Amino acid sequence: MPISFDQARDFSEGLAAVKKGDRWGYIDLNGEFVIPPRFYGTAAGAFAEGLARAPIDGRLGYIDRSGAVFIPPQFDMAIEFSEGLARITLNGERGHIDREGRMAIAPKYEFASPFSEGLADVKLGEKKGYINRDGEFVIPPKFLQASSFHDGLAWVSTEDEVGYIRFARRVCLAGPVCRDAPRALEINCQEGDSMKPKKETAKSAKGFTEEERAAMKEYAQERKAAARRGSKASEADGEADVLASIAKMPEADRAMAERIHALIKATAPNLSPKTWYGMPAYAKDGNVVCFFQGGHKFKTRYSTIGFSDKAKLDEGTMWPSAFALKELTPDAEARIAALVKKEVG
Repeated sequence: MPISFDQARDFSEGLAAVKKGDRWGYIDLNGEFVIPPRFYGTAAGAFAEGLARAPIDGRLGYIDRSGAVFIPPQFDMAIEFSEGLARITLNGERGHIDREGRMAIAPKYEFASPFSEGLADVKLGEKKGYINRDGEFVIPPKFLQASSFHDGLAWVSTEDEVGYIRFARRVCLAGPVCRDAPRALEINCQEGDSMKPKKETAKSAKGFTEEERAAMKEYAQERKAAARRGSKASEADGEADVLASIAKMPEADRAMAERIHALIKATAPNLSPKTWYGMPAYAKDGNVVCFFQGGHKFKTRYSTIGFSDKAKLDEGTMWPSAFALKELTPDAEARIAALVKKEVG
């Protein structure tokens, strides 16, 4: 298929949204237009459950696979259908519509996710919880951050905990996801319960250091910032976050982090800066591939340059994914540059 579009989206249900000039249309798997490029404005959405979001006359509605308007344009924002409902925005508030365009859950939330496994996480006030398809809270809004359910689990955070919850038979189980977590936190979600964690034992209270708790809070704040920025997020936001993180470091770590930041930007300009648990990190397609952990972070005797499992550093059946760094010599810089180059191919 020749490259002949100004922008293109992933294929979904056999069609892909592409931009030609200033208009969006849809092509099939042969690269032929099945819906001519006639939609101007916000990017056209992917097809899901037979419908796709489309900009029409300055508003958003939904079209069918023939390109005909199925739900008239009336929304400020809209996303793909999931489990028979689509999240929409009116006057800055989020709700959900059904496939007929009827308001299934009235817009009243600061944030609302698509439905997944019968639940949607929504933000009411300063906290997040989960509603069912009738708009009823089945898990009250008690979390600072919350994610959609997948494979029966959802990531959540409170002021002091980061973990996963499982919703089954009206009981939620959560376990912290920080390294070497030795305990499980059980939360009872039965009707009328306050959702307060069970009292910790002396043994469980030793589960996290102050540094680990601080890192978890930073991660929760990063998730909150990402949700707040939404589609308006830019690489400049990520770079600003990284530079602010570096500026807070002790002098020795800060000098090293500044040089590594410049080195990675020069070596792999396609990697996007962002913070990850408060550390400078660099992502590809939204996934962190490498990061710098100053020695001050967890009070270690050296700093660390690390790579995630998304980094393609494979060497046979065994290879290193993190490197201790006590001084950033020219040789160390060359090795880091070589690793980053290898990762980006």
